[in-house]
Amino acid sequence: MGTVRKAVTVFLDANILFSAALGGESFTMLWNLAQQKKIVLHSSAYCIIEARRNIERKRPQALNDFEGKLSSVNAVVSRTTMNFQSDLNEKDRPVLDAAIAAGVDVLLTGDVRHFGPLMKRSDLPLRVMTLRMFLLHE
Repeated sequence: MGTVRKAVTVFLDANILFSAALGGESFTMLWNLAQQKKIVLHSSAYCIIEARRNIERKRPQALNDFEGKLSSVNAVVSRTTMNFQSDLNEKDRPVLDAAIAAGVDVLLTGDVRHFGPLMKRSDLPLRVMTLRMFLLHE
């Protein structure tokens, strides 16, 4: 009998949501994994609002694609602050807090400048990765 593998839970930062609305092979692969129930996508209202604001300002023609993509994303609510030491600024801290509070396996972000140091840490209850790292790992 085959082994049943638990779906990986993934939290999407605003920049991943923004980029997914613009399209691209890697983002198609990510959403295909979700459709195949190999991963479960999560994000927070904070990230969704930021992504939507940036799309409306920079690429309004992608708004319909953005809204369509959101139907595959579970919105999580987090008002708690986690006690994990990091040098994240006040704009990025709610992203990490929401991902940890949601209990996801992976936080996907394109923000290597701010989240890069967290990608090397093994003391967090989740892995912080770029989309490329995640797809190569999966």
